[in-house]
Amino acid sequence: MQNDRRTHGAGTSALTHPVWSRCICAILIVSTLSIYQRGVLSSPAKIARNHWQSIVSEDFAEITHQYDTDAVLIWNDHNRQNTYLGAQIGDYWQLFFRKNAIETYTVKSFKRDRRTIKAKIIATARSSKGAAEKIYISHKIDVDSRGKITKEVWITDRRK
Repeated sequence: MQNDRRTHGAGTSALTHPVWSRCICAILIVSTLSIYQRGVLSSPAKIARNHWQSIVSEDFAEITHQYDTDAVLIWNDHNRQNTYLGAQIGDYWQLFFRKNAIETYTVKSFKRDRRTIKAKIIATARSSKGAAEKIYISHKIDVDSRGKITKEVWITDRRK
């Protein structure tokens, strides 16, 4: 009588047993979906909150990791607009942190439209000269399906 592969007889391994194969397959599917949900399906609102928190904590590595490699950052401060592309964005944030320390922020309004977040924020910052000031920010973030920031726009108005 030949060895039936559906039974766990001699010459078959536990991994080829149909029950084990289904269990392993199910575990792999659940693990893959979990990773997918954390990365790809992160809501734009969560991405924006994480981004703002990374800025307040001056977590440069996390901030730069949040951007797509071809991202665009547009910063309009005191009617002067600067545009940063790709790796230039990290350079800008290093400059920003040398000049400013965001102490607190409050989101005054918040709108989400599929993959875009628009917010009005009031932040308290301390400049490198030690003076505290309020920064009124109009902020917009576009994220892609991977949860990476593809475009970010800051329009700021500083008041002492």
